[in-house]
Amino acid sequence: MAAPAVPEGGQIPIRPQAPSPRTTDVPMAFTGPEYGRGMLWTLLIFNVGFPVSMLLWGLLDMLLSDGLSAAVATDYGSMGVSMIAMVMICAPISAGVAVTYGGAAAYGLGRLLQRDGRRWLHRIAFAALGTLTGAMTTWLFGLTANMHWTDFAAMLPAILMTAVSVWAGWEITSRKALRSDAREREAAARL
Repeated sequence: MAAPAVPEGGQIPIRPQAPSPRTTDVPMAFTGPEYGRGMLWTLLIFNVGFPVSMLLWGLLDMLLSDGLSAAVATDYGSMGVSMIAMVMICAPISAGVAVTYGGAAAYGLGRLLQRDGRRWLHRIAFAALGTLTGAMTTWLFGLTANMHWTDFAAMLPAILMTAVSVWAGWEITSRKALRSDAREREAAARL
């Protein structure tokens, strides 16, 4: 049995890489796996960042209302338990949002904007989508938790963190994809 031929460069590809979907007509097109990576990044950033932002929001509120002495006397162990409980509540909710209306809206927005290569426009659009998704999810959560509409100010960190997470998930994934395209073009130019 003959050994497989080794391509130029000495590396045997494990799996052939699919060509980039991005062209001059659709400079910001994306593949299904790229969309999935963006969603996973968004979930990771949100589920790590949201409990931290809530902790900081609570400390800021404490400092502004009760002063530094209250912040020093606080039982931070109970805050840690609260953060763990928050992740246990938020992770399934954020995953549900990602696989339903949030993920569908992000996919649709990406397809809508794929012909426009202006990254600043995509950044604004995905941050706005995150803000809208965060507000809608907070509102729905508030309805199920019997929150009064004035209590929604306490959920501002959730809305802001959703905006940051959706933007960052798009940013990380698109930057990686565009860098990979640039490397492929450079390699093709050397041949």
